[in-house]
Amino acid sequence: VGVRFYTQDFTHLREIEAVNLEEDMKEVFSPSFSARRIWTQNITDNNGWYFLQSKNNVEVSKFSVGDNIVINTNSNHTIKMLLGEELPNGQALPCMFDDRVYQRIKNSVMSWIAGNPNINAIQVGQEDGWGFCRCTECQTFMDQHGGVAMATWLNFLNRMAEDISKTYPDVKLIAYAYFDTHGVPTNMTVHDNVVIDFCLDQACYQHALNDPNCEKNKKVAAELRGWAALCKDNNLFIYDYGWNWNYNYNQGRYNSCMIDPNLFALWDNFQLYLECGVGGVLCEGIPCNGGDLD
Repeated sequence: VGVRFYTQDFTHLREIEAVNLEEDMKEVFSPSFSARRIWTQNITDNNGWYFLQSKNNVEVSKFSVGDNIVINTNSNHTIKMLLGEELPNGQALPCMFDDRVYQRIKNSVMSWIAGNPNINAIQVGQEDGWGFCRCTECQTFMDQHGGVAMATWLNFLNRMAEDISKTYPDVKLIAYAYFDTHGVPTNMTVHDNVVIDFCLDQACYQHALNDPNCEKNKKVAAELRGWAALCKDNNLFIYDYGWNWNYNYNQGRYNSCMIDPNLFALWDNFQLYLECGVGGVLCEGIPCNGGDLD
């Protein structure tokens, strides 16, 4: 009926004519995305925002996605924590064919689920940055499946999802396609209990992802559609970035308060997400006060 909640102290009532409702009329509206999350520091740190959150039915906490899918750790990058040790050579992922690594991470995941019986998803996320194992077994598997590091990562996730589903059939593993793990492996499937969280760290934000004239986004959109073809409904998520991540090497900091004119690309991007059957979207915003339309 035209009510909009914008800030803690600004509720807008749009003037509209009377609305006549038929007797016994019932309309049910479902959101396009089952999981919606905002991570913007100066909003989520403001207690007044939770007043807004309850009105808009949007989850803004860093620790959960939407209304029903909980990420149970205090970080998105959990692989080192689950393994319980440092990764070799500063890599983002350990060796995916080391059975000791597999058993330790699986046992950690199983323990987390056992201690949090109400969760239905757990983040198994690689660390920030580049670097992955290139041992003979990993390299051979990559070569057999399109030459991408994601092949060994997905094989690891599929194996774990299958093992865990025998005890916890309804718990999903959420994992990134990010940095080195971009690229859709060939001749592979995605387990029903694996959610691919597709990160837009390779995207151009001055153009829409489906802009045919943007060479950078052609590759990103093609990969997104590739994952859409492999993932079940609601098993493909988007990790979106809403601020300027360009790093200023001269000043040693991100250009976080510089404008990032992405506003006109956002609508087209979200339409592409819908077209690809994306189930959840996280928009990570500015981690400081100020900046561009935060």
